[in-house]
This record gives sequence, structure tokens and C-alpha cells, in this order.
Amino acid sequence: MLLARIVNSDLQEQVAYLKVENSILRSKLGKRVRLTPDERNRLIRFGAPLGPTLKDLISIVTYRTFQCWIKGNIFSEKRKRNGRPLIEESIRNLVVGMALSDPQWGYKRIHGELKKLGIDICLTSIRNILKEAGLEPAPLRKDATWGMFIKTHIDSLIACDFFTKEIWTLRGKITMYVFFFIELRTRRVHIAGISRYPKRDWVERRAAEVLDVIAESDFTPKYLIRDRDGKFSERFDEIMKEHGIRVLKTPPRKAVCNSVAERWVKSVKYECLNHFFVFGSHHLEYLLSSYLDYYHRFRPHQGIGNVPLDGLPESPAGGEIEKTDIMGGFFHHYQRKVA
Repeated sequence: MLLARIVNSDLQEQVAYLKVENSILRSKLGKRVRLTPDERNRLIRFGAPLGPTLKDLISIVTYRTFQCWIKGNIFSEKRKRNGRPLIEESIRNLVVGMALSDPQWGYKRIHGELKKLGIDICLTSIRNILKEAGLEPAPLRKDATWGMFIKTHIDSLIACDFFTKEIWTLRGKITMYVFFFIELRTRRVHIAGISRYPKRDWVERRAAEVLDVIAESDFTPKYLIRDRDGKFSERFDEIMKEHGIRVLKTPPRKAVCNSVAERWVKSVKYECLNHFFVFGSHHLEYLLSSYLDYYHRFRPHQGIGNVPLDGLPESPAGGEIEKTDIMGGFFHHYQRKVA
């Protein structure tokens, strides 16, 4: 009897400790614990013999729920979903199509058009559909349609812009303006000119010269993207029109709308010009022409599949790899030797 009393006392202390530990662990979880059918059956098998004393022990569910388990009143894992039914895919596509076709339409305007068609969905549903499609509210949606226009017409798009570079001369440091064009599909760049004072008549002459060069190639541009810089005159737009090119002006303070040109400016500066002290305009012309030769012939371009503009060169299998220095070793080109 003494031994049984000692063992029983030890068991009570162990149970008390496990109850405290279990309550601490349950408080750390802070949410409902989902059980599998096998786990639920194990709890029933060990908990049912305890009877009402289980009230002081059970914490994973309420005692009343445990009694329902014993009686077999177990809810199916697949419960009926509450709330509104899912919106049909055809209606979703219609909402997205309206938003893209008319970027100025807000949620209420789209809601009204749907009501005319006998489709009654709430404004929240329209907002969620457009949000899932990556479309912003009406005031911001024009940028999205601009991006879709670029993707649709990228084969016939060119862009132009300026960037500056400070050079050193006998009279001190001055700022030079570089005027360039870039073909959006091929990423091919044309330097139109370099000037300290890029006046409108100079810009017009240089643009006409570049267009003549582009006309000699197989590329036929139909649209030109430019910003609202005062260097671009009405005559500039007329020259574009004479060559069958429609001018598209980017919105104010929206450099992202001319992202390809802006990205090339970053490339030429960070990869080349920022690493040199430029002495005179001829030095600047040399650096730009050397970089463009590397840019067009050897440099892989991430925007077109991470390959050079002219595609991957023929590489003989097993040929020895050689490294070619460009611009005095500032750039390097790797290729396999022909046997």
C-alpha cells in the first residue's frame, strides 16, 4: 500500500506538470489546431476511458466537442464555402477588357456598364478583379496601357533622348550634350551628335541625318517616343511625320515611359563614361564610338534574351577559349578559337 501510494503521488505530480506544460504550449500557438482523422481517433481512444475527468485535462478542443467526436458527430473536412459564389471567368475577362479599353473608367463607371448588360457584381469585386490583373485605379491606369502599347508596337518603335557629360578643356570644365536614338526591339543605338549648345535647328538637322541612316537598313520605324524637352520643336515633329513616323510624347515627369532610352543612358555612364576623365570633345566621341562598337558586337543584352545584338556567334566545339581586350582592356570579349 505504501509503494502504491508513492507511485500514485509521482503520477499525480507528472500529470500536473504535463498540464502546465501543455497549457503553455497551447498559449504559444495562439490559433486553432487542425487534426487529421487519425489524430482524432487516437485522442478518442485514450480520452474516452477517462470520462468526466477529461474536462480538467483536455485543451486541444472543448470537452463538448470531444463528446461529439465520441458520438460520431464529426464534421466532414470539406465544408460548404460561405460567402458569395465565385465570379465566372468570362465576367472577369470582360471587366479587365473594359478597364484596358477605357483607362479613364473607374470602378463605378465599369459597374454601370455591367448593369446595362444585366451583370450585377459589387464595386469591391470589380476592384479585386482589376487588382489581381495588375491594373491600378483609373488615374494610374494609363501607365499600364502605355506599357501594353509598347509591347504591341515594339517592332516599329524608336526613342530619342539627351544625356550630359562633363569634359575638361583648356578653358576649364564644360558640359556636353549627347543626342541619341535607340531602336526598342533590337536595342541598336545611333548617336545623332554631341554639342555644347544643342539648339533646335541643330537637333532638327541631326535627327534628319539619323533617319536617313535608319532608312538604309531593314528597320522601318512608325512611332518615336520622346519627352517634352524644349529642344524638340514643332519642326522636329514635322520631320518625323515626313518620314512616316508618329511622335509620342511621354507624360510630364514620367521617365519610366521612355525606359529603354533611360536604361541605355545608365549603361553607357556606369559601364564606360563614369570611369574616365574626358579631355575634349574628340575624346568623348572616341569613348562613345568604342563603347558602341562593343555594345553592338559583343555585349550580351538581358532585354533580348541575354545575347549580343547580332545573336550568338558560331562557337566551334572544344575550341580553345581566348580573351580579347577592348578599349585597352577596360572590356573583355571571350570566344573560342577556330581550329
